[in-house]
Amino acid sequence: MPTLFGTNRSAKATGQIASSEFAKITLGGVISLGQSVNGSYTRNIQTIFEIGNPNVYWLGGHEQGNLQMQRLVGKRGFFADIRPGACGEIKPVAINVTGGTCATGSGGLTIGDAILEAVSFGMQAGSLEITDGATLRFASLSRS
Repeated sequence: MPTLFGTNRSAKATGQIASSEFAKITLGGVISLGQSVNGSYTRNIQTIFEIGNPNVYWLGGHEQGNLQMQRLVGKRGFFADIRPGACGEIKPVAINVTGGTCATGSGGLTIGDAILEAVSFGMQAGSLEITDGATLRFASLSRS
Protein backbone atom coordinates (compact mmCIF):
# COMPACT_ATOMS: atom_id res chain seq x y z
CA MET A 1 0.00 0.00 0.00
CA PRO A 2 1.37 3.46 -0.86
CA THR A 3 2.56 5.71 1.96
CA LEU A 4 1.04 9.13 2.69
CA PHE A 5 3.50 10.57 0.14
CA GLY A 6 2.44 8.09 -2.54
CA THR A 7 5.57 5.91 -2.45
CA ASN A 8 5.93 2.21 -1.86
CA ARG A 9 8.59 1.36 0.67
CA SER A 10 9.94 -1.87 2.06
CA ALA A 11 12.61 -2.47 4.67
CA LYS A 12 15.62 -4.68 4.06
CA ALA A 13 16.91 -7.07 6.67
CA THR A 14 19.70 -5.83 8.92
CA GLY A 15 23.25 -6.95 8.28
CA GLN A 16 23.62 -5.07 5.01
CA ILE A 17 25.61 -2.04 6.18
CA ALA A 18 28.74 -1.71 8.32
CA SER A 19 28.10 0.26 11.51
CA SER A 20 30.27 2.94 13.11
CA GLU A 21 29.47 1.17 16.38
CA PHE A 22 32.09 -1.44 15.46
CA ALA A 23 34.71 0.88 13.94
CA LYS A 24 38.17 1.44 15.38
CA ILE A 25 40.29 4.54 14.68
CA THR A 26 44.05 4.30 15.20
CA LEU A 27 46.23 7.43 15.27
CA GLY A 28 49.41 6.14 16.88
CA GLY A 29 47.15 4.48 19.47
CA VAL A 30 43.52 3.43 19.42
CA ILE A 31 41.29 6.49 19.80
CA SER A 32 39.01 6.20 22.82
CA LEU A 33 35.73 8.09 23.09
CA GLY A 34 35.86 8.91 19.37
CA GLN A 35 32.97 11.05 18.19
CA SER A 36 33.68 11.85 14.56
CA VAL A 37 36.20 11.30 11.81
CA ASN A 38 36.15 12.86 8.36
CA GLY A 39 38.72 12.56 5.64
CA SER A 40 39.40 13.19 2.00
CA TYR A 41 42.02 12.03 -0.48
CA THR A 42 42.59 14.06 -3.62
CA ARG A 43 45.03 14.71 -6.40
CA ASN A 44 45.59 17.69 -8.62
CA ILE A 45 44.35 17.26 -12.17
CA GLN A 46 45.68 19.61 -14.84
CA THR A 47 43.64 20.04 -18.00
CA ILE A 48 45.71 20.21 -21.19
CA PHE A 49 44.40 21.63 -24.47
CA GLU A 50 46.04 21.76 -27.86
CA ILE A 51 45.57 24.47 -30.47
CA GLY A 52 43.63 23.08 -33.42
CA ASN A 53 42.53 19.96 -31.53
CA PRO A 54 39.14 19.61 -29.77
CA ASN A 55 40.39 16.87 -27.46
CA VAL A 56 40.94 17.39 -23.75
CA TYR A 57 43.89 15.74 -22.01
CA TRP A 58 44.17 15.10 -18.28
CA LEU A 59 47.45 15.14 -16.41
CA GLY A 60 47.23 13.56 -12.96
CA GLY A 61 49.28 15.20 -10.24
CA HIS A 62 50.36 14.53 -6.69
CA GLU A 63 48.01 12.83 -4.24
CA GLN A 64 47.40 13.97 -0.69
CA GLY A 65 44.73 13.72 1.93
CA ASN A 66 43.59 15.12 5.20
CA LEU A 67 41.78 13.64 8.16
CA GLN A 68 39.98 15.40 10.98
CA MET A 69 38.83 13.63 14.12
CA GLN A 70 37.12 14.65 17.33
CA ARG A 71 36.87 12.76 20.60
CA LEU A 72 35.55 13.33 24.08
CA VAL A 73 38.18 14.23 26.66
CA GLY A 74 38.36 11.40 29.19
CA LYS A 75 40.16 10.79 32.46
CA ARG A 76 43.56 10.70 30.72
CA GLY A 77 43.16 14.37 29.67
CA PHE A 78 43.58 16.35 26.48
CA PHE A 79 45.17 14.76 23.39
CA ALA A 80 45.81 11.49 25.25
CA ASP A 81 45.39 9.28 22.16
CA ILE A 82 47.31 11.50 19.74
CA ARG A 83 50.91 10.33 19.79
CA PRO A 84 53.10 12.05 17.22
CA GLY A 85 56.67 10.90 16.74
CA ALA A 86 59.62 12.82 15.34
CA CYS A 87 58.60 15.94 13.37
CA GLY A 88 54.90 15.28 14.03
CA GLU A 89 54.80 11.97 12.17
CA ILE A 90 51.96 9.66 13.25
CA LYS A 91 52.13 5.87 12.84
CA PRO A 92 50.07 3.78 12.43
CA VAL A 93 46.98 5.53 11.10
CA ALA A 94 44.06 3.29 10.20
CA ILE A 95 40.30 3.00 10.27
CA ASN A 96 38.91 -0.52 10.61
CA VAL A 97 35.34 -1.74 10.60
CA THR A 98 34.33 -5.24 11.63
CA GLY A 99 30.92 -6.86 11.61
CA GLY A 100 29.00 -6.65 14.82
CA THR A 101 25.90 -8.28 16.18
CA CYS A 102 23.89 -7.76 13.00
CA ALA A 103 26.30 -6.08 10.58
CA THR A 104 28.23 -8.18 8.11
CA GLY A 105 30.42 -5.52 6.48
CA SER A 106 34.10 -5.27 7.28
CA GLY A 107 37.24 -3.70 5.90
CA GLY A 108 39.64 -0.93 6.56
CA LEU A 109 41.69 1.96 5.32
CA THR A 110 45.41 2.39 5.91
CA ILE A 111 46.76 5.92 5.81
CA GLY A 112 50.43 6.30 4.95
CA ASP A 113 52.98 8.97 5.80
CA ALA A 114 50.72 11.01 8.09
CA ILE A 115 51.87 14.14 9.83
CA LEU A 116 50.09 16.12 12.55
CA GLU A 117 48.95 19.46 11.14
CA ALA A 118 46.81 20.86 13.95
CA VAL A 119 45.11 20.04 17.23
CA SER A 120 41.80 21.45 18.43
CA PHE A 121 39.67 21.51 21.53
CA GLY A 122 36.25 22.79 22.42
CA MET A 123 33.48 23.16 24.92
CA GLN A 124 30.17 24.92 24.76
CA ALA A 125 27.70 26.39 27.24
CA GLY A 126 24.71 24.11 27.63
CA SER A 127 26.69 21.03 26.66
CA LEU A 128 28.53 18.88 29.17
CA GLU A 129 31.08 17.45 26.75
CA ILE A 130 34.63 18.67 26.28
CA THR A 131 36.26 17.59 23.04
CA ASP A 132 39.70 17.54 21.54
CA GLY A 133 40.78 16.65 18.05
CA ALA A 134 43.46 16.53 15.44
CA THR A 135 43.94 17.30 11.78
CA LEU A 136 46.42 15.19 9.84
CA ARG A 137 47.85 15.46 6.35
CA PHE A 138 48.83 12.23 4.62
CA ALA A 139 50.45 11.07 1.40
CA SER A 140 48.76 7.75 0.65
CA LEU A 141 45.52 5.88 1.25
CA SER A 142 44.91 2.19 0.64
CA ARG A 143 42.34 -0.46 1.46
CA SER A 144 43.41 -2.98 4.04
